[in-house]
Amino acid sequence: MKLRFAIIVTSVLAILPSAHAADRAVVLVTSRDCAMDTIIALDIRKAYLGIVVSYEGHVIRPFGLSNDEQLNQIFFQYVVAMSKKTYERRLLRLLIQHGQPRPREFDVVADLVAAVTENPCSIAYMWQSDAEAWTSIKAIKNLWQEN
Repeated sequence: MKLRFAIIVTSVLAILPSAHAADRAVVLVTSRDCAMDTIIALDIRKAYLGIVVSYEGHVIRPFGLSNDEQLNQIFFQYVVAMSKKTYERRLLRLLIQHGQPRPREFDVVADLVAAVTENPCSIAYMWQSDAEAWTSIKAIKNLWQEN
């Protein structure tokens, strides 16, 4: 009986971490008031690289979170497809040559959500679990899913 209980407990514990890992995802969000339901990956990349992208007359303003290293590593690899150093150089060059400001970054998820909500059709990347906690935003694209 003790052996059976030990096997069941071990089996359940082995399943739990993988079930949690499968739920970890990064999503792109926008304001719930924005009519945009999806956006192509190229337009996301353009927006974060300083190229003007618009949707129904609204310029899509990109925002980010600066305090989550893992989230930002995913952003650099899967969204802009370049290293942090290369991305920073690109933004600096746009600022110097064209006066193009860099995407605004926030340290707190609540501040990021407030900025997305206040700016029509702006976009931001965040953990899916964070996005689900706010009713004023909606996920419009899955950017990354942990396997």
